[in-house]
Amino acid sequence: MINVTINLICTRKPGTLSRLIRDIKLFGLIYNSHDIEYKENNSLITVHGAGELNCTREKLMEVLNHLPEVISIMAVTIIQDGQEIEQFETRNSNELMHSTDQLTPAILLTAEKRLAEILGPIANYLVETAAMSSSNTGELFHLLAEELNSDSERKDFLSIIES
Repeated sequence: MINVTINLICTRKPGTLSRLIRDIKLFGLIYNSHDIEYKENNSLITVHGAGELNCTREKLMEVLNHLPEVISIMAVTIIQDGQEIEQFETRNSNELMHSTDQLTPAILLTAEKRLAEILGPIANYLVETAAMSSSNTGELFHLLAEELNSDSERKDFLSIIES
């Protein structure tokens, strides 16, 4: 289990915190708590999450930097086994998965990334919808493969699943 604390200076735009809470789920984290300190023109937001972080610190910061509400990142602290860590291993998006694996945030993110390469931004919606009626990785990927137009796209998409 990894604990992550993200300290940001953000605009005071409504919905910023909600977006941050939603977006940390994409990184395999579950929202724990937050603190907000309002300044005249911006807000200092600290978000705490925990889980199986499925991206590098650099990728996390890159995504946060691209959020329109984020003015700057003050700090990203990653704690594992009681110690702050700089480097950690993440799941490779091309690593084979077993069809019987339970659904995890990392698997959902992998499915979304692979599907987005083919279908674009609608992948997020399709993965969320398919996950509600899937009990394992194999079911999820086969449901998503039905959304693809050609047999070659389906074969390539399903190639990550090990039977």
